[in-house]
Amino acid sequence: MRRGRIWGGTSGSTLGAPPITLSVPIPALTGAANAQTTYAMLDNTQRRIRAEAFAKALKWLGERPANGGFLGQKSFEVSGVRGGIRFDIDSFGPSNNFVT
Repeated sequence: MRRGRIWGGTSGSTLGAPPITLSVPIPALTGAANAQTTYAMLDNTQRRIRAEAFAKALKWLGERPANGGFLGQKSFEVSGVRGGIRFDIDSFGPSNNFVT
């Protein structure tokens, strides 16, 4: 099974929408919807701090190739802030998950 997970949080605390578990590649639009769900789970201050990282994550998801995808973790760090604050996209499984 293929799994995709979108995380928002800081080092030491992580939250995320429920993982996507499908037997087919996960479309980038589905990954983006999960990212939106995760972003909505953050409070106003957390969203404000991560706004640029979140926008980069959505842009990156939208650029996944139609015949390819992503397997692994991609982090979008918040620059100029201490503590490892970032917005992560994790993709686990035997093959590429995110495809457009």
